[in-house]
Amino acid sequence: MISEILLPTDGSRTAQKAARYAIDLAKQLKCSITVLSIIDNRSLMAQTIPAQENARHIIEPIFITYLK
Repeated sequence: MISEILLPTDGSRTAQKAARYAIDLAKQLKCSITVLSIIDNRSLMAQTIPAQENARHIIEPIFITYLK
C-alpha cells in the first residue's frame, strides 16, 4: 500500500501537470505528498545580475491543495 508520494518539481508547466495528477492520486489512495525542489547553484552563478541594473521581484506561482 502506498502511504506517501514523492513529487519532484522544477516549476515547469509539465511539473505542474504532474502535481495535479499526484494530488488526484493521493486523494484516491488517501496518502500524503512530499514535494521536492532542488536548485543547482552552479547554473545561477553565470546568470547573476547586480540589483541596481535589474531591480524587480520574481514571484513564482504556488498552488496548494489540501487533502481531505
